[in-house]
Amino acid sequence: SGVAAEQIEDFVVLVVETTAQRWTLPVDADWVALIARRGREQAALNLSLPMVIYGLMNYGTALTRAITSHYADDVDFVALALDTIHRLHCIEVDICMTQIGVVRRAETAEELAARGQSYLADLGGMLHESVADVAALRAHTQQTSLAARSTLDKTSEVAIAAEQSAIAMRDAAQTA
Repeated sequence: SGVAAEQIEDFVVLVVETTAQRWTLPVDADWVALIARRGREQAALNLSLPMVIYGLMNYGTALTRAITSHYADDVDFVALALDTIHRLHCIEVDICMTQIGVVRRAETAEELAARGQSYLADLGGMLHESVADVAALRAHTQQTSLAARSTLDKTSEVAIAAEQSAIAMRDAAQTA
């Protein structure tokens, strides 16, 4: 699964260190924090839910065998112990999955934030280019406007000259 052997060893050490605490601590905030830490470690290792449950089931099977063989003559105790173990395992899975979800959501949020920053940078670049293009278009439009105005002025001058010429021709024709 792409998990380094050293990471697995570190996780196994954590599981071994916390196993006695899992069964001796009261189920309170400290116990939940202990199990949550294991969930975060599982998330860091990118362990899948089936892998986690498989490991927990194997551990539960071994524990069940040990309790059943050691207390074979106390059926009521065995039943109570196994029921308690199953309930605690369910709680553990819930806590671990919640922690894994928290870690994954945080990773997703970081990824989305990075994408958002990249998008904003790209958008800023496009906006800067657009502003530059608008400025160039504006300058070109001003030049075109000046050229058109100059042409219009010259056309007006020609029209005025043509009118004056027509008047002069009419006056000359009347005089003739």
